[in-house]
Amino acid sequence: MEIVNLSEKLSDPKTFPALPDVVTSIIHEIDLGAISIANLGKIVQKDVGFATQIIRHANTGAYIAAGQVTTITQAIRLIGFRMLKGFCLTVPLFTSVRHVAGIDALWYHSRVTSLCSRILADRIGFPEPEIAETAGLLHDIGKVYLALYEQSFFAERTQLADQTGQMSDWLSERNAFHIDHCFIGARYGRLFQFPPAIIDCLLWHHEPHKSPAHQDLVHLLRVGDELAVIMGAEHPDSVFVEPSLLFSLDFLGVNRSDFRKILEECLDKVQSVTFVDL
Repeated sequence: MEIVNLSEKLSDPKTFPALPDVVTSIIHEIDLGAISIANLGKIVQKDVGFATQIIRHANTGAYIAAGQVTTITQAIRLIGFRMLKGFCLTVPLFTSVRHVAGIDALWYHSRVTSLCSRILADRIGFPEPEIAETAGLLHDIGKVYLALYEQSFFAERTQLADQTGQMSDWLSERNAFHIDHCFIGARYGRLFQFPPAIIDCLLWHHEPHKSPAHQDLVHLLRVGDELAVIMGAEHPDSVFVEPSLLFSLDFLGVNRSDFRKILEECLDKVQSVTFVDL
């Protein structure tokens, strides 16, 4: 596909799978900013499957210390509106391509990246750990587009992912299409009015030094992404740790001793994130 045509296609909301009515209502109410947690919970409960995903997430990882969550109201209060919106934009999209080989692994990777980014944010004292967590969940959303519209390319990348000498996923995408999943994800984020910090993460998480205004958050996500790979939750189309991890650790001021402690906490909490079918 020509780059101009692809860029135009990515600007059209109809390019991406339609969101369920319940999810659209949730996003609308969150964007308005005038709804209570209780009333938002009533909307979420209209979609039992989606509500189950939210409650399951609230019982994993960084939230375990808060105790068992059994209601959607408890879950929303715990994870926050921004993270809920992140789930609104990821769960339906991933579900729409669940038949594609590798998508379950990509969903697992996204959830583990979200958790590792939250742990890292808490460890280094990042002021907005929720936005780091949300960015982790969303960071590879552009790959869903490739799985949907470029299935042969995505399938080939998945089959060859563990072979030595393979080009990184994003570089391979640029060679094939002149853009990558980062660009695609940023377009998707803009369509749904995500804040500039998250858009920056979607666009630059493989090249954090290029972020114009949010390098601390983007470097944090770069480390969270690679931590997920180290934890065994690798991308289905790219299974190796990238050298940029070391640069991002230096940027964040994370030394070897700190990194060891972060790894230990990630290993402990990732066990609660189950590899489940969408």
